[in-house]
Amino acid sequence: MAWYRAYFLNGKRHISDVEEFKSGSDELAMVQARDLLAQRREHFAFELWQEARPVYLDPQKRAV
Repeated sequence: MAWYRAYFLNGKRHISDVEEFKSGSDELAMVQARDLLAQRREHFAFELWQEARPVYLDPQKRAV
């Protein structure tokens, strides 16, 4: 099990909240992060990191 951080992005694609959790794999962490995002009406996207390693970066944020 590894620690992950999900950074939640607001409508302007700025980080406005973070949640840390443990997961058994990157794939399971992505599912957990998506579930967490679905519970947050004020957030529109997320980025997922495992320590200093990016697991998933919001493609819209990089395009801005």
